[in-house]
Amino acid sequence: MNEDQWIKIIGYIHLIAGVQGFFLVVLLNGYPAENRRPNQILSLLILAFSFIILGTSLGATGIYKAVPHLIRIGAPFVLLLGPVMLFYITALRIGKVPAIQWLHLLPFLIYLIWLFPFYFSSAEEKIDWVEVSLTLSQTDAWINLFKVAHVFGYLGWIYFLLGLHRKEIGGIAPDLKETDLGWIRRLTATLLFIGLLSLIVFGISAAGYLETTLANYILGFVLAVIIYLLGYWSLTQPQVFGDRDYPAWQADSKRHLFWGNLRFDKETEPDEVHIAQELQLLKQLQNYMEKKQPYRNNNLSLADLSSKTNIPQYLLSRIINGHLNQNFFDFVNEYRVREVTERLTDPEHSHFTILALAMDAGFNSKSSFNTAFRKSTGTTPSEYRKKQ
Repeated sequence: MNEDQWIKIIGYIHLIAGVQGFFLVVLLNGYPAENRRPNQILSLLILAFSFIILGTSLGATGIYKAVPHLIRIGAPFVLLLGPVMLFYITALRIGKVPAIQWLHLLPFLIYLIWLFPFYFSSAEEKIDWVEVSLTLSQTDAWINLFKVAHVFGYLGWIYFLLGLHRKEIGGIAPDLKETDLGWIRRLTATLLFIGLLSLIVFGISAAGYLETTLANYILGFVLAVIIYLLGYWSLTQPQVFGDRDYPAWQADSKRHLFWGNLRFDKETEPDEVHIAQELQLLKQLQNYMEKKQPYRNNNLSLADLSSKTNIPQYLLSRIINGHLNQNFFDFVNEYRVREVTERLTDPEHSHFTILALAMDAGFNSKSSFNTAFRKSTGTTPSEYRKKQ
């Protein structure tokens, strides 16, 4: 198989990934109300990836000759990736994108305007650019290098912000593991590595040792992989926050707000009004646990309980940690253990095995039950039954 055939195969992979990107955009915008704004921003990010990939697929497959006016359609969208990624992180953290952050789109708009003469040129001129001008233009190689450096800089800053976010969420509510955005921090680290490789590739291209077209195909193939990763990870993650329960936040200045450097209100010393409200919510929570017995669901999560009680996740976690000195799992397991101990003393349940009682109470394994039971009662289930 010669080089041209390999390039065509890569081009069709680009094309398939780009089409999948458009499908993901529709899917994300059809999601329920929770996290609507983050999903809209994510769909914009995937849309940018899709345009970039489709742009490279036109050249690799030769389709550009049939649709010459789509040539360079993806060129300006590289300058959208960094800003929109920042918008997405901000929207996940606070539920919206502050107006001042839209100024990050200026480089994209300036480059788009710079490309207008090309976009309004004839089909023949565009085809000539693909077949002659691009392979000889060092200007485009340097522009590509700048675009990749632009994305790389944003990714580095976003990775730093996600580290701060993880610490702050831990300070607000230690049980909010699904809100520490660890999955997107790992994705950002992957993108940083890919960005570093892209910088090297386009640096070599700008120095004249690699054709710009080949460099574009390499980057397009990498972006195709990212589309699959981003689509899978984003659609399989639990909801971070609902529309009603984003933690209170603030920025020290307009500059910090512009760069997404936000702080959450930890309320380390709540006043009497807040304490009274939290105690009322705690009573509401305990009544719900006793009457509805949600703990019998062995997959019960903090998000599930938040939805059922209408108490925001971060506030629910803070109440359990602050007023009961427990984490979420110990809190739920305490109700499960209590139900098992009651049944162990009830003659009507004497013919059931201990494990059967544990599973019916909501435990999903023997080891987790034994650990929770000993922690709560100071003895093993078998010893407890013998004593009774």
